[in-house]
Amino acid sequence: MDPSNLLSVAMRWLHLTSVVVIVGGAVHASFFSTAGKPVPGAPQRVLFALIALLGSGIFQLLNRMPVPPVYHMLFGIKFLLFLHIGAVTMLVNRPGVDDAKRSRMLLGVAISGLTTILISAFLRSIQ
Repeated sequence: MDPSNLLSVAMRWLHLTSVVVIVGGAVHASFFSTAGKPVPGAPQRVLFALIALLGSGIFQLLNRMPVPPVYHMLFGIKFLLFLHIGAVTMLVNRPGVDDAKRSRMLLGVAISGLTTILISAFLRSIQ
C-alpha cells in the first residue's frame, strides 16, 4: 500500500471516529439517556475529538482540491455547523447547567450533527 494512501485512510478513519464520538454522544444523550448529567472527563475527550475532526477535515479538503464552487459553499455551511457543535458541546458539560437546558442543547447538537453528516454525504458525491 502506498504510504500517502495509508495516511489518507488513517485521516478518514480519524475523521469518522471523531464524528461518531461527538454526534453519536449527542444523539445518545438526547434520545436514549435519562440521566441528564455531565460525564466526568467528557470535556477533555470532546476537545480532543473536535481538534482531531478539524485537523483531519482540513487534511481531506486539501487533498480534494480543486473542487467546484458549490463544494466551497456547502463546506462553509458544514464548517459553521461544526463551530456550533463544538461550542455547544463544550458548554453543555459545564457545571451548573440545568437538565432542561442541557437536553435542549444536546438536541441542537444532535440535529446540527446529523445535518452536517447529510451535507458530508452530498459533498462526497461532488467531483
